[in-house]
Amino acid sequence: MKRLFHLILVTGLAWPMMMAAQTTQWTRYQPAGQDFSILFPGTPTVDPPSTENDSKGALQSTSYLYRINGNGYFYGAVLTVYTFTPSSIDGELAANQNNFIKALSGAVLNSSTRGNFVNGSETLPDLTFTFDVPQTNQYGKSIVILKGNRVYMWVAMIAKNTMDASLIDTFVNSFQFVK
Repeated sequence: MKRLFHLILVTGLAWPMMMAAQTTQWTRYQPAGQDFSILFPGTPTVDPPSTENDSKGALQSTSYLYRINGNGYFYGAVLTVYTFTPSSIDGELAANQNNFIKALSGAVLNSSTRGNFVNGSETLPDLTFTFDVPQTNQYGKSIVILKGNRVYMWVAMIAKNTMDASLIDTFVNSFQFVK
C-alpha cells in the first residue's frame, strides 16, 4: 500500500495550483467487480492493481486505486485486499493514516476513531482524519474502514483558500457499500 500512497502523492500534488474554483459534475462510480460506490467529480482513472509481498515472496495484499486529479485537487478511493485478516483493528487504521501522511510530508489536524460506519445491519470500525500539506498549500479529509481482510480508504484534497471546502464533504460522505 505504501507504493499507492506515493502514487497519490505524485498524481495528486504534481499539478500546478489554480486560483479558480473547480467546476463539478458529480457521478456515482462503482468499480467493476467491487462492493462499493462513491461520487467522483468526473470519470476516475483506474490504476493497475498493485501487489505487496512479504520477505519470502508470498502475496500479502493487492491494492486498487481509483482517482481523479487536476489543478489543485485530488479525489481517490483505495481498496486493499489482504491475504489475511489484520490482527489489530486500531493498528491497521492508524497505519493507513500514518503511511498516507508520511508519503505527503503532511500533518494530521484531527483524527478520530468513530467505529460507527453503518453498512446495512453491521457497524464497521473506521478512522476519520483531516490533514494539511503545507508545501503544496493543500488540505483534505480521509476515512479508512476495515471490513474483514479489506481496507477501504478514500481521500479528498484541495487547494487552500481557492476551492469550495464543501467539495471535500461531498466526496467523503458519498461512499456506500453495494451488493
